Amino acid sequence: MLSRRSDEVPGDLDQSLYFRGETTATSIGVFGIEGSKPGASVMSTWFSNACIGLGPDGYGKLLGEVTFTCSRLSAEWAAMSTSQDAFVVMPLNELPSETEPGSTTETVEAERQKIRDRILHKTNAEIVNEDENRPQDDKALVLLRALGSDLNINAFSTNWRYADGTLNTEVEEANYFNLRVIQRLSVDSPEDDPTEIPFYLTSTTFQLHEYGECAQHFKTRLGLYADQEDLVVMRNVVMSPWPTDGNFIARLIEEFKKVLNEEVQVGLSIFPSYRADGCKVSRERNSVSPTTYEFLLQGQDKLFIIHFPMFHLEKHRHQLIIEIGVSTDALKKYKEAKKANPTAIFTIERNVELALATLVAEKETFDANILMKSPEK
Repeated sequence: MLSRRSDEVPGDLDQSLYFRGETTATSIGVFGIEGSKPGASVMSTWFSNACIGLGPDGYGKLLGEVTFTCSRLSAEWAAMSTSQDAFVVMPLNELPSETEPGSTTETVEAERQKIRDRILHKTNAEIVNEDENRPQDDKALVLLRALGSDLNINAFSTNWRYADGTLNTEVEEANYFNLRVIQRLSVDSPEDDPTEIPFYLTSTTFQLHEYGECAQHFKTRLGLYADQEDLVVMRNVVMSPWPTDGNFIARLIEEFKKVLNEEVQVGLSIFPSYRADGCKVSRERNSVSPTTYEFLLQGQDKLFIIHFPMFHLEKHRHQLIIEIGVSTDALKKYKEAKKANPTAIFTIERNVELALATLVAEKETFDANILMKSPEK
């Protein structure tokens, strides 16, 4: 707490209006700059600055280490994924090769490979030592300084590949994937155990009306359609100057890769009704492979089957009504059961896997069971 000198203001400190507790217009802010707030935060800041110092050998050195760590993480986001991985990681800040006139996919990939060879999996000492015999414009440290943000925050996003290596192009599916990764690497529920989370990421959304061309260009770099959807983006914030020591960043990245691979290939759906089934995510929810179907059966003389749409799964992401024919005996039994149970729901179930598109295109005949169900179920 600071006070004016006693020779400038009549009376000593304990006679000030603020300390005497009087509620006049001059009771706060005239004699004490902190008002009702404690002076501990002010004094701790002053002691910290006095002990560490605000020059290049004090906080300047700490901030320099933080910026260096941020650049090393940006190098990871820029080059950690290859065409062989099930995922793609893309930093918001473009690589130098991406901003050069005449930039091509080959030149960008060559720069990513350079980052992998000279920066990733290298200690700080190895990067410096290997730079000694390189010309100035070819040094790894020069490239490292050109990567990422000039602050302590990196923004990046991810996308995933199908089993054949093709990139997902739907922004909605990329957002779903990113949100699942963020959910695992943050505390978003009272049931979450912070000790079980290897490291923390935060997130934001690039809303199209705010980010405009920037968001659309970022989508394109991720292999997505530049549609009208907002884009979910992850952020890492460097809170310590020391993560580059002891191969610590490499351990964080391995944990991150593990989460990405698990979320691309297998996991539990966020839809509660499918938790018990261990429903696969990303690839599985976008697969169009044959599966079993159950249709709602309606009609009296003319029968129609109605597909149950489930829009979180590509193979069920259809609204479909088909007129069908059944045997005379099956139609008779169906009408009798429907008359005896007017509130019941009837479905047709085929236990043999098929593709819905094949069923519609080929108009094939198949064996199926007609099931009667209670409307409460």
